[in-house]
Amino acid sequence: MATREEVLAVLEAMKDRLEEPDMQQRLGAFTRSLQFDFTDLGTSFGMQIKDGRVTSLEEGSMAAPDIRVTAESDTFIGISTGQINPMSAFMSGKLQAQAAFPDLLKLQQLFQ
Repeated sequence: MATREEVLAVLEAMKDRLEEPDMQQRLGAFTRSLQFDFTDLGTSFGMQIKDGRVTSLEEGSMAAPDIRVTAESDTFIGISTGQINPMSAFMSGKLQAQAAFPDLLKLQQLFQ
């Protein structure tokens, strides 16, 4: 099981990646709230994205996120490092994502 700090480091790296010019171009005016629930850690992190840029990243649950991702911490980190294929994790139930289909496609870009 990964630690809260390891998960937060991956989320911070994801936040930094969103600032890269190629991601800005791919995401465009993407504005959504994302919640990452880590079942093994018993914690959640909320991320607000406005116009493709992260405006906040905080520990805690959101009232009604646009996108909800649920996974164990090791699965999430494995996906982020490329050791676990996100589609395989999704199909096997190790990764759950609740969102509108277009948002799922954007979410997939965050993990690439």
